[in-house]
Amino acid sequence: MDMPKVGPSHQKLYVLAGEWQGTETMMPSPMGPGGTATGNMKARVDIDGFYVISDYTQQRDGAVTYRGHGVYGFDTTTNECTWYWIDSMGMASVPARGTWTGDTLTFESSMPGGKGREEVVAGSQMGPLFAQEGACRRVAATPEVTRVVS
Repeated sequence: MDMPKVGPSHQKLYVLAGEWQGTETMMPSPMGPGGTATGNMKARVDIDGFYVISDYTQQRDGAVTYRGHGVYGFDTTTNECTWYWIDSMGMASVPARGTWTGDTLTFESSMPGGKGREEVVAGSQMGPLFAQEGACRRVAATPEVTRVVS
């Protein structure tokens, strides 16, 4: 058996690599009050080019209020993108599965607490959207989300 090789589907995820910052609008929910926050994501291509690994922080009033760590990859057996997420809320990670439609990558997941969805729009700017039953966090779409460092 040949060793796996990084292919175009892995490389397409490289658009997520970089340093991103944007304003978030938090909807009131059982997780906390509504309002605005600043989201910061640093993502890098890693593990021999098979994955993009991201570190995320959310700040409100100058204090970090939420942290997360994501791993984006590609499953060659299902031809789907994968996304694993762990964060400071301490819930178990459930893999999200996603596909590209044009320049938009849509991930969906299902977990005991509800369903999750994130959309990533490729290009020089990125506008992720994450929604879950009972809560919604939106990182403002272009041009408010800016690539800080590429």
